[in-house]
Amino acid sequence: MKWLSDMSTSAPPIEQRPTSAEFTLVEVLLAAGILLLVFTIAGTVLFSVQQTWTRSQERSEKLRRLITVDRIVNSAFPNIIPFEWRDERLRTRNIFFGRADRLIFATTHRVNITEEGALRFIKLHLDGENLVASYRNTPILFWDESVNTTDDEVIATGVQSLSFVYADFDANRSLIWESDWDEEQRRNIPVAIQMTISWEDGTSSSWLRRTAGSAKREQFGRRIQDRARQ
Repeated sequence: MKWLSDMSTSAPPIEQRPTSAEFTLVEVLLAAGILLLVFTIAGTVLFSVQQTWTRSQERSEKLRRLITVDRIVNSAFPNIIPFEWRDERLRTRNIFFGRADRLIFATTHRVNITEEGALRFIKLHLDGENLVASYRNTPILFWDESVNTTDDEVIATGVQSLSFVYADFDANRSLIWESDWDEEQRRNIPVAIQMTISWEDGTSSSWLRRTAGSAKREQFGRRIQDRARQ
């Protein structure tokens, strides 16, 4: 039995192999690289989705603003009519005030409440970066702003500038455009009005509409010409 004892004492130690839970440095670096790639792709996709969402929101907001301005322009401008009122010196003046950056006019509208009537007086102007529509059921006296108490509605934001031009016929029946409407020299209202809004993003939008008074005046003018021919 001695030889068995000698074999047990002289046998080399058994080598321990690494378990499956241990990783080499190369494997750790490879896993870290894969994770970094996954995070990079996920971040890029997330940024792209965020940018697309932001652009979509901006387009939706601008479309909403345009629809709101369309509502005012399409309902008010084609129904602008001449409306006269006496001032403090008892002079009869037309309630139409057209300047390059603001507009006051009388317009007809659908009767929602009987007490309000079918006439509405509106002022369009800028207040900071907001396009504001001011309403009254009685005339907005542009020659005496102290008596004008109005209901105001912000119809567009992010406005950089607002401008109007006014169309009329000259003595030769040619169409002319003016940036200021001289209500002292003209007893009528413009044939058409163009409103242009410059937005903060560098774009601009324009609306061109004829007025209700222009059609009546043209019809009356044709009758005068027909009588002269007879």
